[in-house]
Amino acid sequence: DFLVDQGVVVSASATPAELQELVRRELGIDARPFAAAVSEARFGPPQASAAAATAARQELRALLRLIRHGLGRPDRLRGLVALRSLRA
Repeated sequence: DFLVDQGVVVSASATPAELQELVRRELGIDARPFAAAVSEARFGPPQASAAAATAARQELRALLRLIRHGLGRPDRLRGLVALRSLRA
């Protein structure tokens, strides 16, 4: 939703690797730790899924901090009031 609010077109079926590449291409940010954590949570061994999901949430928070830090105030405000993600 955050990327959509920033005007980035994201496929609903995007894989973690595709999201990683999209974030790199559109925002210039390395999302490899996030993509790896999400992949581990989704495709890793079931007995490790809870820990992997926790790691994925932590990586998401870190990635969002990086993205927000790279955006200027007008872009952050535009994302705040954007309604695109509500329609997606």
